[in-house]
Amino acid sequence: MKYELQSLSNAANAVAGSQAALNVIVESFVVHTRTLTDFFYYEPSGDDVVARHFFSDPKLWSKVRPNITQALEKARKRANKEVMHLTYTRLDVKAADKPWPMGEIVQDIGAAFDAFVEHADLLPDDVKALKYQDVLSGDVPLTVENDVAATVDIVPTRPSQ
Repeated sequence: MKYELQSLSNAANAVAGSQAALNVIVESFVVHTRTLTDFFYYEPSGDDVVARHFFSDPKLWSKVRPNITQALEKARKRANKEVMHLTYTRLDVKAADKPWPMGEIVQDIGAAFDAFVEHADLLPDDVKALKYQDVLSGDVPLTVENDVAATVDIVPTRPSQ
């Protein structure tokens, strides 16, 4: 979990350089955003580990965690359509819709993490002592524009219906 949190923060902080490097960094941020959002807010699939597994009463987590924000819901949907899967939706992403609100996403994940370590009774003491701000590296940008959707050229033209 610490790796996921640090990678999320590191990706948000490394948004400089060439467009290709920026795309890779933004994709890393998006992957960690989706991983952590799924961990804190969604039901597990198969052998997935989720936050409620760290509670002796798994139902308690849904009562004490912050509600999922619109930013996290939108980021997860975008991650699925624009990064995690090859979709025709990638072809329709407009330039105005490309920025990722990194600062807001990091803040929202941080709030879920802090609630998690405060209430999860099956965590080791060294994890329970963490606060999200302790894991962050540097200043997270408020937003970053990327060109991930525009640079993916292996998606064919949408078939006519």
